[in-house]
Amino acid sequence: MKLSKIISLLLVPLLLFTLALPAYADGGSESYLIYFETGGGTGVPIIASTNLDGNLTSLPSPVMDGYTFEGWYTDELDGDRITTNTEFTSDGTIYAHWRPIAKGGSSAASKPSPNTPTADEGFSFRAHAGAFLVAGTMFFTLVALYAR
Repeated sequence: MKLSKIISLLLVPLLLFTLALPAYADGGSESYLIYFETGGGTGVPIIASTNLDGNLTSLPSPVMDGYTFEGWYTDELDGDRITTNTEFTSDGTIYAHWRPIAKGGSSAASKPSPNTPTADEGFSFRAHAGAFLVAGTMFFTLVALYAR
């Protein structure tokens, strides 16, 4: 009985480390979470994941009454245009840019300010994997010790 507890005390931290290792492994290829801030548009997912090269495989096209979607950019009002060739090196947010549809011959070219605040960057397991590893190891070690 005592031998099984000792083995479990050794195996549980090893198992937790093995599960967390892919989150830290840096083989030059990682996947990142990209958040879509539509600025009032609809019809797109809130979040997508890049491929292992750091690129999005496709870019959704949101819709909004009275506006034409111009593309995805790195900033709400300016920034660089995002394409499927854009390589991401971390989790991030990209922003939809809009052009008002001209009514009655008007040629308004300004972009509307987003009617929603910038979304929180969200939770990233990768950023907290070390804390999970330590907390999990401590938890299972205490459980094993308490079960004596």
